[in-house]
Amino acid sequence: MRKVILENILPKMNNHQQESLPIASIENLPSVSGTETLYYQKISAVDGKASMLQIVAVHGLGHHHEAFKHFENHFWPKSEINFDLYLIDMKGHGLSNGVRGDVKSFSHYCSDLVHFINEKTNKDSPLI
Repeated sequence: MRKVILENILPKMNNHQQESLPIASIENLPSVSGTETLYYQKISAVDGKASMLQIVAVHGLGHHHEAFKHFENHFWPKSEINFDLYLIDMKGHGLSNGVRGDVKSFSHYCSDLVHFINEKTNKDSPLI
């Protein structure tokens, strides 16, 4: 599957010059513990076609979803494929609540990320 994505899908993301702009929305999801709310931005193509690919971008320590805003400008309107881009604020970062940059165990971030993927992504589309 990875080879198919790298050889067939990713090169197309920079080859097409269409005029459509993405639709962006800020949404949220309860964390695994249920004590925090995880915010994320979902950016999708405007033409309403089903996504062929999903990209989930996770920031580093001390950052937030805005660190990946340049993805939006880089991929749109250059992509000839439809894809969804998810920019997540992990707990304690960006718009998500929780003590800033504090987590009892890194495994909590991992659990929240798996929870997000299971709840919000389309299981029928490839995921990066």
